[in-house]
Amino acid sequence: MTDTVIDMMKRTGCRVIKLDSGDDMIIPLAVLKKAPLAVGQAVSPAEYRARVLPLEKALALEHAARMLMGRDRSEGEIRKKLQDIGYQEQTVAQTLSRLVASRLVDDSRFVADFINMKIKRVGIMRIRQELRMKGIAPEDIEAALAEADGEVQLDAAVKHARKALSKKTNDPRHQARLAFAALARRGYPPDIARKALELAQQEADGLPG
Repeated sequence: MTDTVIDMMKRTGCRVIKLDSGDDMIIPLAVLKKAPLAVGQAVSPAEYRARVLPLEKALALEHAARMLMGRDRSEGEIRKKLQDIGYQEQTVAQTLSRLVASRLVDDSRFVADFINMKIKRVGIMRIRQELRMKGIAPEDIEAALAEADGEVQLDAAVKHARKALSKKTNDPRHQARLAFAALARRGYPPDIARKALELAQQEADGLPG
């Protein structure tokens, strides 16, 4: 079915091709540079997609490689980005397969490194949420968190508790509630938050931990 290009809207990394039929095509900018389209041009979306498919293989791999230059990425992050800028599902699957085979992308490594980096700053509930947003499977997240160092998590929570309790107030109970809420916002589970506040308060009172 032949359609007509009526507009081309800019979007980061791609262009949204508006068609006379009311349909849209999202085309990666790198692909569009090699297979241009113009407003007023007749185009068959299916034929165009088939024609550019061989071009996408190298271009998608290049895009993924640039993503990996800054930091390690999960499969889910790369998949979402390539899909969002218009690479076809076949291209995305092939790209991830090559990256995983070469171990340039390794979700197990990514999760372990992510937890080790984050656990000194935020709680496991926040870590769990962020990993889910990065496309990591829930069962893989839970398995990795089960191996996390609980002492490191508690030590980090105590540091945040000290800071929260250092704020002067005439109502210690209110201060404790605010401190507990602050720890919860950072992703610490209730049991960790309560233990951290207890230890921090003992330190403030000069009692042994």
